[in-house]
Amino acid sequence: MNNKSDSQNDNRPERNVAYIYSSQYIETCDSLSKVPNRASMVHSLIEAYGLLKHMSVVKPRVATMEDMAVFHTDSYLEHLHKISEEGDNDDPQSIDFGLGYDCPVVEGIFDYAAAVGGATLTAARCLLDGKCKVAINWAGGWHHAKKDEASGFCYVNDAVLGILKLREKYERVLYVDVDLHHGDGVEDAFSFTSKVMTVSLHKFSPGFFPGTGDLCDNGLGKGAGTLSIFPWMMALEMIGTSRCSPVLCRKCMHCLTRKQL
Repeated sequence: MNNKSDSQNDNRPERNVAYIYSSQYIETCDSLSKVPNRASMVHSLIEAYGLLKHMSVVKPRVATMEDMAVFHTDSYLEHLHKISEEGDNDDPQSIDFGLGYDCPVVEGIFDYAAAVGGATLTAARCLLDGKCKVAINWAGGWHHAKKDEASGFCYVNDAVLGILKLREKYERVLYVDVDLHHGDGVEDAFSFTSKVMTVSLHKFSPGFFPGTGDLCDNGLGKGAGTLSIFPWMMALEMIGTSRCSPVLCRKCMHCLTRKQL
């Protein structure tokens, strides 16, 4: 991995976009068995398109157990740490924490989770400190993990950690998820609060993972009305994003400006 871009922006004027990156971070993310080398391929594209000159490169920190425990349970994190060191794929308790087929137990997986979580927390800190208007962790966005369970290749829900960090300063946060799969982990985390609105545009059909994100979902308790679900069914795909975008914006603004928020 070329280390040149780790520090090549150090002497440049402050820019509006912070790119969370280090060669060590990319190497750690490349180790994820389900998406091997994806992080380095994305970074190579960023370099090839000449985007680095438009961004400030910020080295990520590694999340501590305490950082991740803001959302995840101690029992889950302790088990993840234990099996990560031992590389034990036969621990019977692992299945209770969602560790298995789609989230296999591999040596060093806790370090990976800490790296991803720390990178998103670094991005959030850049925003909180006013160092940028946009902060990007291209290797983040693992939105399926629950507080006590890995799911869908996701061992840590860095999106939730980032939102919780932003909530230290901002009263309300809007989360927009454009992944093909429903962001169930983030939605579950904030379904009972009116302080975080989640918007998910995803495919919803029988048998398609994770099987959630129906159009009728709308939040619970104080969070009622703060979920916007836009399943990309065939009819919606035919309409196209050019006509859907105004509808999406109107619904988001309506929810965000409600008096009870």
